[in-house]
Amino acid sequence: GPPVVIKGEGSEVTIDETLRFIEDAKKRKAPFLAVVWFGSPHEPYSGLAKDLALYDNLPKEYAERKVRLTSNETGRPTQRPLRDVLRERYAEITAMDRAIGKLRTRLAELELRDNTVLWYCGDNGSPRSYGRVVTPFRAEKGSVYEGGIRVPGLIEWPAKIKQGRVSKINGVTSDMLPTLCAWAGVELPARPLDGISLAPLVEGQMKSRPKPIGFWSFNTGRATRDGAKPYFTAEQQKGTTPLVKFAGNIRTRNFRNYHQPPIEAADYTGSRVWLDNRYKLVLSGSKRELYDLQKDPAEKSNIAEKHPDRSARMNRELRSWQSSVLNSLRERDYSDSWGKATDAVPEFYAASDVSESTVALTQHWADVAAKAWGNFGPVEFWIVGRDVAAAQALDEQYCTVRQRKDPKYNMDHCAKRGHNFAQYAKEGQAGLNTRRNENELWSGFLITMAAKNPAPDEDDYKVVVMHEMFHVYQHAHIHSRNWAERRALTGGNAWWMEGGAEYMAQLLYSRQPGVRKGYLADKMKHKLRSSAKLREGESIRDIPYGRRGNIGYDLGAWFVAYVIHKTSEEAFRVGFYRDLNAKGFEGAFKANFGKSSKALLGEFHNVFLKLPLDEQLKILP
Repeated sequence: GPPVVIKGEGSEVTIDETLRFIEDAKKRKAPFLAVVWFGSPHEPYSGLAKDLALYDNLPKEYAERKVRLTSNETGRPTQRPLRDVLRERYAEITAMDRAIGKLRTRLAELELRDNTVLWYCGDNGSPRSYGRVVTPFRAEKGSVYEGGIRVPGLIEWPAKIKQGRVSKINGVTSDMLPTLCAWAGVELPARPLDGISLAPLVEGQMKSRPKPIGFWSFNTGRATRDGAKPYFTAEQQKGTTPLVKFAGNIRTRNFRNYHQPPIEAADYTGSRVWLDNRYKLVLSGSKRELYDLQKDPAEKSNIAEKHPDRSARMNRELRSWQSSVLNSLRERDYSDSWGKATDAVPEFYAASDVSESTVALTQHWADVAAKAWGNFGPVEFWIVGRDVAAAQALDEQYCTVRQRKDPKYNMDHCAKRGHNFAQYAKEGQAGLNTRRNENELWSGFLITMAAKNPAPDEDDYKVVVMHEMFHVYQHAHIHSRNWAERRALTGGNAWWMEGGAEYMAQLLYSRQPGVRKGYLADKMKHKLRSSAKLREGESIRDIPYGRRGNIGYDLGAWFVAYVIHKTSEEAFRVGFYRDLNAKGFEGAFKANFGKSSKALLGEFHNVFLKLPLDEQLKILP
């Protein structure tokens, strides 16, 4: 229904309604969660006479300074002496403090206080109208510097917290959900969460925050571009609560809630922060700032140029977090969209010894592949350098991301998994981990790229990125969560999946501007050498992964080229994978290529591989 006006001091009215709710829960012997949003302190300010009187003697010099804020009389901007403004602001804070005291007293009377958690925090720093009279921090509300985002947080729980203490570990409102769920014994929702449980902090077991915090002053104009679709009609988005302050030319606030349009590079703009336990990265436009908050809480000394590696690593982590946020805005990570083309963007994570140019190179070739074959996901890229210690640190980040995306994820398994990033740093190569099974909530693709072999300056690195992206395409078209069913639809062993990914990646790379003529033929000639390694009567279908697996990769690429030559690229890439789930591997194979896989493999082995080289090369485009 329409809003009801309840006269009285704002904080007191709010707490009275809160207590009405709590008392009702007490009568029903029910647990309760009360979320209380105080309107105070907020301009335009006001206050009760008894509270204003407490601040009649503020320093006289404040009267000589004027600040800009909203007028209580006109609802429009005005300028007033800072002394008068502070008097009203402090009066509002006093009334709020008294209301919180009333809440705590009543909880005690209801015999609820001992086991009720009270969690208080501000929502942003003080506004400009505060005049910056006492803050040690830089900037104010609306800024991503400390004066805009660092606020007090208090947790009171007599049954659990026996003695007061102060923690320097950073927390954020995103931590409230996982923390309260942990305390209530409730499972977290099956979706990516930015926050962490602070229960270990309260229990004295958290020595540092396990993952950074992101802040982002998102450019909301990007969400309304190009005729973006609103969630509600214009009529439904009209505000109904009367306000003192004018919003435009009306004394209420109309809402603007739009579906996020497809993600573009410009969507990553806006002032943003990546805050770890000690360092804080601030990005705004082309400016990059890094601060050591332990030594420099006022953010006076930008040390980004002195710590380029740290700045670059934090920048990459921030970008990956932004991708996650944008995918959430696009509603791409809240449901199982497996097998559907998406505009969700891959997330990129990199070890500290990996250069930004390598990350950008990987992003570029992943984008080339997605534009050619369709964008499927969700996809994460994990890029490893040569430094084992840096790779081990990336392993820790990997496990943190896994748990954020799937609260049920087995962290012990993650820490002890066989082929980890440290091994990639030692051995090189690349790999795809398809996370889709019956035991985990989150489904997606994890691509590991190692800079050791192939190196980023080699053509092969670019091709390998696209090779793994074609694997994403292949596996996205296998819908089952059952491991045996998924394997049956791959054709088993390396010949089909690896051969297909290798040929399609080499083919796509050969078509890129600047790639030399004859590139594809040279690569495929080299792969034909594996035909000499075939044993008498052996089929590439029967060669497993492992020591002789490269034969399946090499001759599998030739077999896919042969199939496409006999039919079409469309039949292989589109038709076969379109029919795969409904018709099974053999059914889709025969429907699109006209023969069984056994028959075509027989032709390939008994006829094609015995042709002269120049005849074999003629099937290539």
